Amino acid sequence: MWEKLNNSSLLFSKSFIKNKDVDHIYSNRVFLNRIYFYYINKGFYNIIINGLVDLLVTNFLVFFLIFLMNCINYHDLFTSEERQNMGNFIHIDHFFSQLNTFFLSILILFFVLDFVKIISLIDDCYVFGNIRKFYGNTLKIKDHEIEYLTWKDVLTIWQEVNNTQINPYYINILITTKESYFIALIDQKIIKPIHLNSIFEWNLIYSIIYSIIDSKESICVDLLEDTKKISNQIKLRFKIISILTMILMPLIIVFIVFYNLFNYGEQFYNKPSMLISKNFSRISRWKLRNYNEPTHKFEERIDKIESLTKLYYNSFKSKLIYASLKFIIFILSSIFTTLVILTIINDNVLINLTIIGGRNVLWFLGLVGSLIAILRTILNTKNDESPQDIMNNLSKFMVIDDDIIANANTRIVKNNFLKNYKLKFQQIILDIMFTLIMPIQLWSISYDSDYITEYLKNITKKHPKIGYICLFSDLEHENSYYFGSLIRSEEKDQLIKKINFSDELLINQYPEVKSVRFNHSADINFI
Repeated sequence: MWEKLNNSSLLFSKSFIKNKDVDHIYSNRVFLNRIYFYYINKGFYNIIINGLVDLLVTNFLVFFLIFLMNCINYHDLFTSEERQNMGNFIHIDHFFSQLNTFFLSILILFFVLDFVKIISLIDDCYVFGNIRKFYGNTLKIKDHEIEYLTWKDVLTIWQEVNNTQINPYYINILITTKESYFIALIDQKIIKPIHLNSIFEWNLIYSIIYSIIDSKESICVDLLEDTKKISNQIKLRFKIISILTMILMPLIIVFIVFYNLFNYGEQFYNKPSMLISKNFSRISRWKLRNYNEPTHKFEERIDKIESLTKLYYNSFKSKLIYASLKFIIFILSSIFTTLVILTIINDNVLINLTIIGGRNVLWFLGLVGSLIAILRTILNTKNDESPQDIMNNLSKFMVIDDDIIANANTRIVKNNFLKNYKLKFQQIILDIMFTLIMPIQLWSISYDSDYITEYLKNITKKHPKIGYICLFSDLEHENSYYFGSLIRSEEKDQLIKKINFSDELLINQYPEVKSVRFNHSADINFI
């Protein structure tokens, strides 16, 4: 959405489709970003349908919450002891009548945002309609073919059609510019969020990254020539968003709580083992992401990392816990089987027989069944593979020192490596908790705007071919690095390893980069 505010073709600028057929492949960053976005979303209809579904989900959730708050007589529903129709407790005529002035104002604001989203969706139809024509008419690639093509294939076809050399290294830099700057801010502790949820992440990117990115997806010249202007802009954005989130906090919290409840409630109910599923936190994913790494390649790599990390985590199950779980599962299964047999003999037992605290057999079957499913998942995830072997495999996808691999079987290494590998349920709770203090965090970060801007200026360099880029994105950096003041010497070594690892992955993917990046065609210059 923030991207729309910067370069919507319908509302602000249509320049992204200009010059798309000229020889200067790298001159139009907006167009390149749209080409890539079209690729990772696998075509025109997927983009539009995803936008439409997002709009419908948001609207349904808002109106369903209003329905739940205003249209149901909960007192009669919870105290009813007779069999009644659900319609007796629903009063649809109260839908809007119970809204106070505050919530009515919020609803009006929501309708305004709804209108903006609809305009944005229309904009997408126009923008990606043109991108679709480019894929179909110029590259001769149909939407159904994108699913089976790699990004490298697309670039190769484009190169052949244009009859000019396209360096994928330069393309990757341009389509990951925003991500590279944000990774640098996280890696070097320029911003230090304790926990990062999606809303906080969006606000940070909008306030910082989109203050230095202009409508052409290029780095603003003001970052180098008028640093104070950029700093003031970052500070202003942080303070405005902080105030807005404070005002809208009741709505945001209700929305987040119910969205997670509705989104994950059914999944947790039907698959209780999801309660103990783990993955890396959002901030850890940013720390694991490499410079110049396109989204689709990062998702492929993080899937492999999480799969191996799960194996590594499961390799530490103790035999005592394993035996205890088998005993507990046996007891619960015995109780579950006995209750099922009773309900088969007399089906009235299911509802009419109470066990503890007035809870009937049906309630206990659901509870015991869920506990058995969770414990069996824990029991069946034991892994006998050596932690050192798993860690060695992990080193192919992320930076891991040799001493960590050698001591991968120790609890110290395990606890340190898995500190950001958290329960999904735990992360949902943290997302909600940290949303409450988000306005304070945003306001606090606003006072660091000078420091942030100065750092961004120092890690920006002008590349002779593609213009201003992040220093850490440059394969031709020749060991020229700039580090934040909070980075210790050992952390600098790790960051250098990460930068080199980013380069190696890119060169392994595009071997031709190593030979062409220094002798690139002179007809492709920065504009």
